[in-house]
Amino acid sequence: MTKRLLLLGCAIGAISGIAGISRAQTAAPAPSAADNNAVGEIVVTAQKRSETLQSVPVAVTAYTSKTRDVVGISGIQDYANFTPGMNYTNLDRVSIRGSGRQTYYIGNDPGVAQYLDGFYSASSAPLFETPLFVQQTEVLRGPQGTLFGRNSMGGAINITSRGPTDVFQGEVRASVGNYDETRFEGYVSGPITDGLRFMLGESHLDERDGYLKNTGSGSNGAIKGQTYYYGALGMDLGPNITANIRYQKAVWNDTFAVGDRLANQTSPYDTTSFFNNVSQLVPNPTYGYGVANPGVKDNYKFNTDSRGHGSLHGNNLISATVKWDLGFADLKYIVGFQNYTFDTGGDNDYSSRTAAYLSPVSGTAIFPRTTTDFLENKTYYSNELNLSSPSGGKLQWIVGLYQYHENYSQEVQQAMPDQPQLSVLAPLSFITPSTKEIPNACYFNPACLIANPSHDYIHYLAHLKSDAYAGFAQADYKISPDFKVTAGIRYSYDEKSGDETVRYALFNPDATYGYDTPDGTPYLPLVRNLAYAITNETQAHKANWSAVTGQFKAEWTPTSKDLVYASYARGYKSGGFLFGTNAGKIEANPEYVDAFEVGYKTTIANQLTVDASLFYNLYNGLQINFNELQPTGLTANDFLNLDARAYGLELETVWHPTHALQVILSYSYMNSEITQGCNVSTKTSCFVDPADPGATDKYAKAVKALAPYSGALEKLGTDKGFSSAMQQYQTLKGDQLPQSPKNKIALNVNYTWDFSPGSLTASASTVWQDEETSSVLNGSEYRIPSYDVTDFRLLWNDANKKYTVIAYVKNAFDTVAYGSSGSNGPTAVYAATTGPTDNLQRVGYNMYHGLIFPRTYGLELQYRF
Repeated sequence: MTKRLLLLGCAIGAISGIAGISRAQTAAPAPSAADNNAVGEIVVTAQKRSETLQSVPVAVTAYTSKTRDVVGISGIQDYANFTPGMNYTNLDRVSIRGSGRQTYYIGNDPGVAQYLDGFYSASSAPLFETPLFVQQTEVLRGPQGTLFGRNSMGGAINITSRGPTDVFQGEVRASVGNYDETRFEGYVSGPITDGLRFMLGESHLDERDGYLKNTGSGSNGAIKGQTYYYGALGMDLGPNITANIRYQKAVWNDTFAVGDRLANQTSPYDTTSFFNNVSQLVPNPTYGYGVANPGVKDNYKFNTDSRGHGSLHGNNLISATVKWDLGFADLKYIVGFQNYTFDTGGDNDYSSRTAAYLSPVSGTAIFPRTTTDFLENKTYYSNELNLSSPSGGKLQWIVGLYQYHENYSQEVQQAMPDQPQLSVLAPLSFITPSTKEIPNACYFNPACLIANPSHDYIHYLAHLKSDAYAGFAQADYKISPDFKVTAGIRYSYDEKSGDETVRYALFNPDATYGYDTPDGTPYLPLVRNLAYAITNETQAHKANWSAVTGQFKAEWTPTSKDLVYASYARGYKSGGFLFGTNAGKIEANPEYVDAFEVGYKTTIANQLTVDASLFYNLYNGLQINFNELQPTGLTANDFLNLDARAYGLELETVWHPTHALQVILSYSYMNSEITQGCNVSTKTSCFVDPADPGATDKYAKAVKALAPYSGALEKLGTDKGFSSAMQQYQTLKGDQLPQSPKNKIALNVNYTWDFSPGSLTASASTVWQDEETSSVLNGSEYRIPSYDVTDFRLLWNDANKKYTVIAYVKNAFDTVAYGSSGSNGPTAVYAATTGPTDNLQRVGYNMYHGLIFPRTYGLELQYRF
């Protein structure tokens, strides 16, 4: 970090030095009074009305199209880097001030709401779209439940699209970069006739080389092929009525998958365990494998024999906004609809091994190729009607109604497609002897066998229907010219229903465990070379929840350049179901937060803006999801409600010391902690970590609720499980909330030289982020080390602002760092034993890291007409 800051300082010094030479040798026109070094005003809609950024009593970061070009905000990770308190994992999860979502399964809502032109999206996908079609992005921090409602516990992200224009205009862009990346995009906009305007656009991106290099026979990883279509109509339906209709479509066909997923297994293959003692359903595909995992030495290399895929199709988004100026108020109607099908998957053994090997005891042929597939279909729509007073005046108000509906299905499959024994599954009743007391018609009855043509050993199928309704009102009143209070209230009602079908298949040809027989014989071994459906069940759930939430603010403007505010907000997220996981506790109660905030905004000498905020959040029933080791030796998801707190400081500054020089600095400090301890009797906040069952990790917080392992093998279903590993509960109390680094700092320095033909801007950015954890489990396997990334950009604009040429390099020093960290199941790895009663010793765990982007560079040309 120190070396890179020194290099960045040298770059800034070089920019300043060149600037001095430029001023001495170039007689550039003196800036006019209107074009000096004053900071510009940014208009935001953080309170559903147009206000300047420095006058709105909300912690909000706004990104205009100019800011995105100069700083290099081209994707969701860039937004997270420069927004205090915001965090993103490259597994499609956004968090603000400790509130987010950890699970990828349906029935659990995000903690940060995203709105595209006022239409709520349950995905962060709108943040991945090309900046060409985006006018402005606003990140609101802290609960926004009163006005924005649904799932805005941590905050809300408002994206405003570029709209149709009254004059004919357009823009085309073309870019090339390393990794054989090309992008071609453009739009055209203008009038069709009086009162009718249009905009049409398309963007196509190819990245053919792949950020992850495959040393095996399969394709490289993280290959992109993404196309976006955009269309909009603006209409004047009367003297006081306007309407905007937008259509967007995205088509992906790549190996990248949603959410900038760039992940790899970075630990050595487990070559010593034929059948892992923790969380294993089928033989270890890398047992005895003689090829090393290249991802250990180079995290951006892997070795597989099959092609990953990430396909988005059937994706359509249409939304409309109708605004009617009634004179005394504005009536606005916002409606939207979206549907999509997303399919992703690939190699699940992370190796190129395809040749069969023999099991060490039975000699059964094991075909090691394993695959995973994930398919989701989603359809949702919403309606909002609100009535708001005109801007200005002592009293301003807004009232509204909201409705949302969603249908969602998800299927997850993990398979050994070449293993013949998995084509048919035997239920446990198939090998359970029949007795007089308990007749069993399935005992060795072929009619009870289960067809499994896809050779799955894990199969989840889940469906969810969600409905939400709300009514809200908020009013601002100016008690005096420099003092204003705001009060808001919202009633929310949520209803969810759904079902899941879960099947686990166990195939271990060397297994000798079984059932006691009725005549007292102690053991009846299971039949070898048979795959068993140890779980094959369907369950359905339905529930509803409601809440009254709101906020109160007081703001003081002692001068036209200063704003001091204090606020209290009550946030709410509905309960839900963890469908598609076979969770032990499938339903979670609603989540609440009491959020307190004090903020200060000022503009100094028209050159420096400072936005600072202090916050304190008390979470009640925070919805937590994580994988836990069960007594059976398998892992299963838990869906818990826990109490937690988070507090911190956020700071944003923009400084224009001269007309040419701009310095942008943001900093955030956050201290978060789960405050609920382990209750052994109810197992609340207690867990057995699949990657550390014995709680031997240096960060483990063991609760001695179980007797230490004695050395004897245990039978299936006992408290210690059937593995010979010691298992100990740990407590979650004191654990840091996921995606909540304590410190984060971002700095951008840019300098512009004005010449007669145009202008040249040099821009340098660096971001440093503290250590964090990607799970509520805070063991070593989930920790993400601190890292820093530096970017450089050079922009040329002609004098008429028609042409822009951008040369860039991102992650200039090729930093290797992680956006997420976890243990890829099977998890814990144990040393080989010499006898059946040896205590297994953990020697490691299978690591799966989400990676940041490696060094990328390229050239972009923009032309406007």
